[in-house]
Amino acid sequence: MGKKKTKKVILSALILCVCIALGGLLVKQTIWREKSTGQRLDIIFNNTLDHKKVFDMTVNVESGNGSFSYLRSAGQMKDDSPFAIASITKMFTAAVIFNLVDSGQLSLNETLDQLFEFDLITGLHVYKGSDRTGSITIQQLISQTSGLPDYFTEKGPDGTSFEAEILKKDTTIDFEQILSRSKRSNLILSTGMRARPFTPILTLIYWEKLRNR
Repeated sequence: MGKKKTKKVILSALILCVCIALGGLLVKQTIWREKSTGQRLDIIFNNTLDHKKVFDMTVNVESGNGSFSYLRSAGQMKDDSPFAIASITKMFTAAVIFNLVDSGQLSLNETLDQLFEFDLITGLHVYKGSDRTGSITIQQLISQTSGLPDYFTEKGPDGTSFEAEILKKDTTIDFEQILSRSKRSNLILSTGMRARPFTPILTLIYWEKLRNR
């Protein structure tokens, strides 16, 4: 009888623990459901911001119809601080470029000389003594067959890359500086050959089209 009572006590205790755990979970879920989307994002933001691993952070979440917008920053980051998002840029940029194509504002066959002033892009793609910059198409930029160098990782004539520079000192770079670095590179390939995508040009095309709507 003693052993049976002991087993019953242990079983009852286990059932009680499970009920308490489930009850706590239900309470947390109820509290979570009662919070607004902004409050939920605040919780996620605060939990993610671990100063031992994450020092600076910016989050921007928006609904497709623009009815909701959440913007918050921490550390040295400000709401409008520029920062590199690496290859994620390609996906965002390609998406908005195809949006312009679908709306009839841009063609994949358009060339750079149709979109930019000659003085701005001249000398960007010089291959075997011939400047072919103007003939580069939007499609070649997106499909990574423009022959243009990767300004971020590839080394220039001075033997350094922009990637190496920002590892030493955090800095920003604008469109003109990107063009200047690329023009100094001697790692130009023939158009049509597999190369790196030149996202900055695509991004600028998008913003110019958006501004002129």
